[in-house]
Amino acid sequence: MADTPDVKEFGWTAIVITCTSGKVREALENECKRMSRGGLLPKHEFLLVVDDPGPKIEDDRVASSKRVTAGVGSGGATINALLIAIERLSAFHNHTTINNELVHNSRILVIHHGRTLVHSPGGSAFLRINAEHSAIPGHLRMLPPTLLQHAIWMATNIAAKCKRGVWITSLDAFLSNVSTLEPPSTEGLHGALVCTVSTHLEHAKNHGVVVSGTGNSINKMEYKLSLEQLSKLIHLMQ
Repeated sequence: MADTPDVKEFGWTAIVITCTSGKVREALENECKRMSRGGLLPKHEFLLVVDDPGPKIEDDRVASSKRVTAGVGSGGATINALLIAIERLSAFHNHTTINNELVHNSRILVIHHGRTLVHSPGGSAFLRINAEHSAIPGHLRMLPPTLLQHAIWMATNIAAKCKRGVWITSLDAFLSNVSTLEPPSTEGLHGALVCTVSTHLEHAKNHGVVVSGTGNSINKMEYKLSLEQLSKLIHLMQ
């Protein structure tokens, strides 16, 4: 698959990969450095791997004991990743304080590493995939390519017509043959654009679903609904 002119022209201002532990972060950093040095990734100004803000142990003075606070979800991890990226961008442009206007003039890709797998202690980033199903340009594929490299190129191709903005995905999102998809245009868009795929209810109940309105508008998003709740949603939308 050849690069489109848009992908070559824009590249990414920052690629930020989030993960849940320092051990995974170290492995991801080494892998990203290797791919960057080998020219196996899309054009980018800098690439970061950051830990998610995790659970903290706090003193409970009333109960005279320790308590563990909950960690953040993907939303909190995204905000944390953007904050770190903007801090780096602000320093790069010699701003003495964080300048959030840089978000509006940058192309930032956030990829959530997600859960660790029993059969792959290093995480899903290092899982090998079928080269024929990957979004990676043929001359840049490792043999066989990793899910991490595919996810970065998958998002790059889908965002090919976007001159600026923040794109968010995870290693749980796998789209094959991305070269056959028409990248959405964000010209004149005010708000968020959500890329969705059709799937059967048994699979949808384990993930987030989008409830659409007229045209391509989104009324709301739901997460991990039961089969009964999903069936009711479909009935209401018909």
